[in-house]
Amino acid sequence: MKTKEQCCEEASFKSLAESSTETRQDVVHRAMEIYANQFKQPEIVSLRESVLWFAIEMEKKLKANDHKGGWRNCTLQYLSMRLTQERKELYDAIENRRGSFFGDSHTDEEIIKECADIANYALMIADGFGKNYGK
Repeated sequence: MKTKEQCCEEASFKSLAESSTETRQDVVHRAMEIYANQFKQPEIVSLRESVLWFAIEMEKKLKANDHKGGWRNCTLQYLSMRLTQERKELYDAIENRRGSFFGDSHTDEEIIKECADIANYALMIADGFGKNYGK
C-alpha cells in the first residue's frame, strides 16, 4: 500500500510529464526537488539535466499510450521487433531533416519523439530482465 506522501509525489511526477507551459529548465528543477524529497539520496538529486529531461520526454510518450495496457504481457521478440521499427522511424526522421537546421521545431520535435520511443522500448526490455537481476 502506498503512503499518502508517495501518492502525492507520483501525482507531482505525472504533472511534470503533462506540463506544457514550463521551460525545460523549470521542469528539470522541479523534478530534482521531487527526487530529493522522495529518495533522500544525493546521487539521485545530481542527475544530469539532460537525463532527467529525457526521462520526462519518455514518460510523455508512455502516458500517451497508457490506453494500450502496458508492456508486461509482451514477448521479448515483440519488444525487440518494435525497437527495431522505431530505430528505422528515427533514421527516416533524420533523413527527412536533411538541409534543415537545428531549431526547426517540427523536425526537432519529431526526432525527440522517435528517440523517446526507442528509449521506451529499451526500457520495456530492461524492465523485464530487471525483475530477476541480482537474484
